[in-house]
Amino acid sequence: MKILMVCQGNICRSPAAEYLLRKMLGEKQLDTITIESAGLLKQTEGRVIHPKIAKWLKWYDCDAHRHHATYITHKNLSEYSYIMAMDRSIEQQLRTKYAKDFQDNIYLFGEITGSPKQLDIADPMKTKHFWATTRKINQLCRLWTSYFIEEPE
Repeated sequence: MKILMVCQGNICRSPAAEYLLRKMLGEKQLDTITIESAGLLKQTEGRVIHPKIAKWLKWYDCDAHRHHATYITHKNLSEYSYIMAMDRSIEQQLRTKYAKDFQDNIYLFGEITGSPKQLDIADPMKTKHFWATTRKINQLCRLWTSYFIEEPE
């Protein structure tokens, strides 16, 4: 199974989710699940992960220093069982522009909580809340890990 995390620039939220979920699934011996990330902005392609996100990922024992932003059009979206949007705006763009043929594979990363208040993960480039964003993503990754343990591939 392959999972794609998607945010605006692929330098904060989606790589944080990629690295945290990969680590958690690996700890549960679910290494057959591949986690990748991409962004909707071509302008950020090739950029390294934001240093504040990298710092907080390190706090969770995740080393993302080799991450470079990937533009979503370089991904073959048919390969992914789950295309996870970090907020409703990203989800809408995926549904209308990038992944029109894969509607059933698009999810809001926050929908695992079951709470409408938890659907969006705010962009820390706008809020400047890098720690809070990383912590929330970590909590959601725990929930998704439990889901993938229960859910057959």
